[in-house]
Amino acid sequence: MSRIKDKTGQRYGRLTVRKLHPERSGNRQAQWICLCDCSVSVIVCGYDLVSGSTVSCGCKRLDNARVAGFKHGRSKDPVYHVWQQMLDRCNNPNNASYEAYGGRGIKVCLRWQGPAGFENFIADMGERPNGSLLERKKNNRGYTPRNCEWASAVVQSNNTRRNRYVMFRGRKLTVAQLARHVNIPPSTLWHRLVKQGLSVKEAVNVRA
Repeated sequence: MSRIKDKTGQRYGRLTVRKLHPERSGNRQAQWICLCDCSVSVIVCGYDLVSGSTVSCGCKRLDNARVAGFKHGRSKDPVYHVWQQMLDRCNNPNNASYEAYGGRGIKVCLRWQGPAGFENFIADMGERPNGSLLERKKNNRGYTPRNCEWASAVVQSNNTRRNRYVMFRGRKLTVAQLARHVNIPPSTLWHRLVKQGLSVKEAVNVRA
């Protein structure tokens, strides 16, 4: 196998390569620890750096979003904030909700990103109805025109992961309630039940 070409110190967009990740250093999938100009550290595949598909920690997309908002004169419009928050929780590791979105692979389609992203978002979704929230039809898939709709706050609340019910020892509990009862992180329990397809009994008895 050929040696991995050292990228330490090289810049790719807003990213400066610090060092090779010690646990992710396969020949073709070398992972590099990079520092973004905004001071956020990220791990990026070497191919993504060289190809230019990753040029920041996600802050560049957010900057483009802000530019788009000012360009269209709608930076104070509620629908603009819905779009910007969608990008932020999927692309910004510093966002409080990142772990539940970008951290678990939820992405925003390319059409809704960049300088024309907001305009495309409005064209696909239409104006936001009063009192509605942006809802993904399939919770494990990303933000795309086919997978998104405007839903009332009540509908969205009923569709959230923590409001899915399961039976445990004769009691009907939400996943969040069960997680607290058995002292397992809700995201972990959800992954076992939905992603891995385990039964409730199996999910709560898996040993770490």
